[in-house]
Amino acid sequence: MESDDSMWALYERWGAHHEVARDAGDKLRRFGTFKEMLRSVYAADPGDKHYVLGLIVFADMTSQAQGLCGACWAFAAAAAVESLNAIKGNGLLVDLSPQEPIDCDRGNNGCTGGFALKVFDYIEGARVAGRSHEFYRGSRPTD
Repeated sequence: MESDDSMWALYERWGAHHEVARDAGDKLRRFGTFKEMLRSVYAADPGDKHYVLGLIVFADMTSQAQGLCGACWAFAAAAAVESLNAIKGNGLLVDLSPQEPIDCDRGNNGCTGGFALKVFDYIEGARVAGRSHEFYRGSRPTD
């Protein structure tokens, strides 16, 4: 991944894979962030670590572009449940939506904060959407 042309081609494939729609100006603006993220993924030496680095749907966004939603609790809960399902199940990793607990889990406070442990209670009583059906918006609809 050395030339801008090869990185641009990967950026286009990444966008198609994650169904990320950007206008031409936005793509050009975000491409620099994507290149930085790509270089950091390639530079990381996995060694004997038990995780995989990759380019997620937010790979072309800075933290400011992701919004001011305090939703780390929802991402932590989604990741924990995804991992547990993969370990206890057949090894298949199914992406869960962190946006759904932000919107629907009334035991937490949406973008103003929450607790991953409370999400587990919510998940037990609900059928949580996959990430492909409920994208992260960085906000909570008003009631």
